[in-house]
Amino acid sequence: MPEGLAPVRRSIRPQTGDTFESVAARELADVPTDDAVASLREWNTHLTRFARGPRPLLVSDIIYVEAAPDGTGGDMLSG
Repeated sequence: MPEGLAPVRRSIRPQTGDTFESVAARELADVPTDDAVASLREWNTHLTRFARGPRPLLVSDIIYVEAAPDGTGGDMLSG
C-alpha cells in the first residue's frame, strides 16, 4: 500500500428491503446469524446510535461488513 494511505474497510450498499439479518446472511454467511448481526450493528453505529427503534436500511446507506483496521467498530460517533 502506498505510504500515507489508510486501509479501506470493506463496505456495501444495501439492496431494497435489506435488514441487518439479510445483509449478515449474504455477506457474513460463514458466521452464525446472531453473531454476524451483532457485529454489523457494532461496525455500523452510525445507523443505529440515534434511532428510536428499528430503522430500515436505505439503499443510500453505507454498511461496513468488517471491523476497522484497529479491530474496533471504527465509527466516529463511538466512544
